[in-house]
Amino acid sequence: MEFTHFRYVIFVLIGLLIFNDVSWRTIATFAAIGGMLKKNCSDPADPGEFCWTENQRGAFLGAFYYGYALQFIPTLIASKIGFNLCHRISSLLCAILQVTCPLCIGYSPALAAVLQGVRGFASGVVMTNSFEVTRKWSLGNEANFVISGVGSMLFLGAGVGPFVASAITETMGWRYPYYISGAVYGVLLVSMCVLMPETPFDSRLMGHTEKEWFVKKRVEAEDTAKAAAGKNAKYKASLRSILKRACLYMMCIWQIANLFLFYTDYIATPFYLEEVFSADIETLGYLQLGMSLTCFSSCIIWKSLLPLYEKCGIPWLRVRVFFLLLPVAGNGIITAVLGYVDSFAGAACCLIVKSVIQGSLFAGSLMTVVYELDPFNAPLMIGIYNSIGQASGFVSPLVMTAMTSADQTEEGYMETWRAKWQAYYLMEAGVAFVGAVSVVVAIAARPGEWRLHPVLAAKSGGEKDGNKAAKSGGGKGENKVSGLRVETDTGEVKEGGEGIVIGNNNAEQ
Repeated sequence: MEFTHFRYVIFVLIGLLIFNDVSWRTIATFAAIGGMLKKNCSDPADPGEFCWTENQRGAFLGAFYYGYALQFIPTLIASKIGFNLCHRISSLLCAILQVTCPLCIGYSPALAAVLQGVRGFASGVVMTNSFEVTRKWSLGNEANFVISGVGSMLFLGAGVGPFVASAITETMGWRYPYYISGAVYGVLLVSMCVLMPETPFDSRLMGHTEKEWFVKKRVEAEDTAKAAAGKNAKYKASLRSILKRACLYMMCIWQIANLFLFYTDYIATPFYLEEVFSADIETLGYLQLGMSLTCFSSCIIWKSLLPLYEKCGIPWLRVRVFFLLLPVAGNGIITAVLGYVDSFAGAACCLIVKSVIQGSLFAGSLMTVVYELDPFNAPLMIGIYNSIGQASGFVSPLVMTAMTSADQTEEGYMETWRAKWQAYYLMEAGVAFVGAVSVVVAIAARPGEWRLHPVLAAKSGGEKDGNKAAKSGGGKGENKVSGLRVETDTGEVKEGGEGIVIGNNNAEQ
């Protein structure tokens, strides 16, 4: 059986893989709230099973992100041996680890934290693989829409997962979300093995006509490379040349700020809402569902606005700067206000507004920009800045514990505790401000790195957009730019002159 548009099946599958990976990340939070841990170890009537210290709880909640912060390592390995193979191995590991985690929780808090860290490490290749699949399997202008679709599935999973996990925890117990998620990982692993080969040319289900389209895509990429940088130019840049890019370090700082805000909303803030407003686990589950659905829908809305900016003649870079500043600056301001809101409804509204802003991440902000600057090396760049940025996932619970700990037996405990939370949220706003400043500094310091890749410019609008790319770089040819880094097949990096923007892999499909 052959399908004319089999690549759409691949796009749906990669979206489901992202959705599943993100969905189960907050199991630990709801397990801790929903019966796994005692709130008061000195109270014999406390329904929790295990008595852990706050440091043990913080280490367990953040352990996933210790491993996830090392995703540059599996990404680098995947770039050598194949992203699909690494993704299959990671899915197998995650299935095993999810099923065994409840047993380890009862045996040792330290062992449970280690398993969480290993699962985070195994999950590190999921996001980068989605970008590699997007590059290989998209035709024409599809890649931008696929990135937004994958991003919307990430946001959807970030809320639907906690909602489902909270419901399962309430009805069946805290262990069952782990068991069910392990089974789902197994099902998706089988789907990957059956449906997703390493390249479109290896697919047995793709129709002949669609394969011809991909052959044409490869030929066009080869012609563009030769016209822009000569026969010795390579699309795939070396790690050394990538590490010389100033834009990469801006992305690292930006991602730290962005994820510090994001993970606080989904990991730390539920504890704040539970204590201050007596929100139960079901209410928190519905809130996070609402947040994720808002992110999901706003991602689509933000994406629909991009063509309007183009029609109005607003330059590509100016639009992307706006989308880079919006998530960190906008959410930073709302975070600073959150600690002073005196009602659960008001706090929920703040979080919903933050979700509306967060939806821009895959619709013009960092995830879109990194692909538009260099689609062929985007997975490796994402692996680098996400490795650094994901440190926020384990740092935020530790910082939260350090800044908000208070003695419950002291008089005026609630006032003291809430004041500490207000200071914590103000600190987060300061981190967001640093992320916003990094955008301005990076573009001002190295404007030559901030140009739409000529291959994408040629696809996006033919001669009109190609000429825009040429003018922005000072070149005369339709798909040429100047003043940029070009890497030859001998590994030599040439500065200046005409060349393809920080390239790809010899038109490798």
